Amino acid sequence: MRSTTVRFYRFGEPQQVLSVEQNQASLPCPGEVLVRMTATPINPSDLIPIRGAYRHRTSLPGIPGYEGVGVVEEVGQGVSPSFIGKRVLPLRGEGTWQEYVRTSAELVVPVPAAIDDDSACQLYINPITAWLICAEELRLKPDDVLVVNAGGSAIGRIFAQLSKVFGYQLISVVRNPRYTQELLALGAWKVVDTTVDSLHEIVLDLTHGKGARAAIDSIGGMDGTELIRCTERGVRC
Repeated sequence: MRSTTVRFYRFGEPQQVLSVEQNQASLPCPGEVLVRMTATPINPSDLIPIRGAYRHRTSLPGIPGYEGVGVVEEVGQGVSPSFIGKRVLPLRGEGTWQEYVRTSAELVVPVPAAIDDDSACQLYINPITAWLICAEELRLKPDDVLVVNAGGSAIGRIFAQLSKVFGYQLISVVRNPRYTQELLALGAWKVVDTTVDSLHEIVLDLTHGKGARAAIDSIGGMDGTELIRCTERGVRC
């Protein structure tokens, strides 16, 4: 069967090095399944290897894409035919920016019918990352204060939703007021627009000078430094 695939043969800016090709889809090997992709997102993390940041572990030519959802079309030897027709996340397979992805049958995750493709294709990286940060890394408790920048991003929205699950109080940091009402509706305690207000002053005011229990930086540079100043450790320093 024919497959549309996005590839890059050299590192560089995506718009300059990516090409769209038509090729023959490979049949699944023993223990594998072949998944016809139905939705694939574009994450910032997808662009990093294209630009060559991980060139020491990126083989050329490469196929981008870490996430996506699709339907199992064929199975390899030793795999139950019951997989065929199931909607799954093809974890750790080939890059997902292609029409058909081969991966190990042991690594596909069935997707419940209640989750639509747009949501399912983004389940692998950001939601699991956010959950593990809250549950295992920070061990957040009810009423802990957490500050997260890039509040309007996909993972920023997830932290807002998880605040309802874990009970922490989220201060969501944005640089655009258009996200404010959405973040509050999702669960954020407060939304701070740093183009208008001083994040450090507002966090200290909301926490009675104590600072936040923890902060999560998705931007880096001075924005990350400012988050450190807003935490309990940063305030003490």
